[in-house]
Amino acid sequence: MSKSKIIAAAWGFREMGTEKYLKCVKELGFAGVEIHVDSDPKEARNSLYSQATNVENKRIQSLSKKYGVDIASFAIGNDFTLGNDNDLLVQIEKVKKAVDLASKLNVSEIRIFAGFIDKSKITTTTYNKLWDCLNKVGDYAQKKKVCLCIENHGGITAGGEDCLKVLKNVKSSAIAINCDPANFCYYGEDPLVGLKKVAKYVQYTHWKDVHKRNGKLEYCALGEGIIDWKPIIAKLKDINYKGYYAVEYETIADVQRGAFLSANVLRMLGVK
Repeated sequence: MSKSKIIAAAWGFREMGTEKYLKCVKELGFAGVEIHVDSDPKEARNSLYSQATNVENKRIQSLSKKYGVDIASFAIGNDFTLGNDNDLLVQIEKVKKAVDLASKLNVSEIRIFAGFIDKSKITTTTYNKLWDCLNKVGDYAQKKKVCLCIENHGGITAGGEDCLKVLKNVKSSAIAINCDPANFCYYGEDPLVGLKKVAKYVQYTHWKDVHKRNGKLEYCALGEGIIDWKPIIAKLKDINYKGYYAVEYETIADVQRGAFLSANVLRMLGVK
């Protein structure tokens, strides 16, 4: 487990290979990383592969030790809102394979998605199939002692109430929420309100900010945006949140600056 709860999220560092990613975040002062699993190399180069050999798994463990950076969590790009049942089976297996790798590498949290369906196309069938998928992967993850954390990410998970509906018929305790306050804000909900709605399910968090440019919302570094962070941090303390604070500064061009600044803001807010 990472010595600090402030870790680097994978997305902003997606153009770096795995070793460069670990070296970079170490230089920025992070003690742990979130890392992609089974990503398309064209989208993210800092990815592990669930079907890697034992030799390859030992290599990433060796790199982790070399740079003093823990592999704290995984991130996977699944979609449980696809319409075709066979496609959903593929997605279920994708998550299960990530769970298997997490078990091998002693990773206890995986960021997952509910899915990317357009909100206007959601039906009762969408939810029934989504719940079925989540229960299946949740049962599997629970046996491996891995927590699957659904990110609030627009669409079917845009707001707090949306997230609660996604969880409505999920029975597995291995299914939780990855709370990204900036995503709540970006998709139109006060982030503190969104957090309060899902608070009892939060086991993982992403951190970035939102500001307005030319009348439109854009993501930015923590402290450079419009979100009031003190009550959000206070609410997490109220619920005795003990999970990771994964800094997700998304702009590749200055990711080192943005990630470093965001981590420092978290520290100033009392996060260790």
